[in-house]
Amino acid sequence: MSVRIFRGSFELYSWLFMRISGIALAALVVIHLIYLHFFIGVEQINFSVVASRWASPGWKIFDLVMLLLALSHGGNGARIVLEDYIRRRVWRIAAFAVLGIIWAALLIVGTHVVLTFDPSSLQEAGIVS
Repeated sequence: MSVRIFRGSFELYSWLFMRISGIALAALVVIHLIYLHFFIGVEQINFSVVASRWASPGWKIFDLVMLLLALSHGGNGARIVLEDYIRRRVWRIAAFAVLGIIWAALLIVGTHVVLTFDPSSLQEAGIVS
């Protein structure tokens, strides 16, 4: 009985998260597009523009929040799709495990890139000018 209550609560919170994160993502993406396309201009976007944006902690936090919300929203959506289409319990658990590993790997790599981005090290290595 308690597992059933927990499952119902989890699905309720999952449903609520999808609605809230979807609205938040829509707002963040609109701000992102307006800033990059209208204030900076698509033709002006290059490495130095990204490096100057990420020099500011505010933009790093903005992009990190957008990344975390997008990965979590997409991962939760994929979990729901897998749950709808995979009937056998063993295959569902395996699919959830693979999804969780992919989600965690993307989350770790994306967060690492945003938080540790240092344009000077790339310029010193001659990767970018």
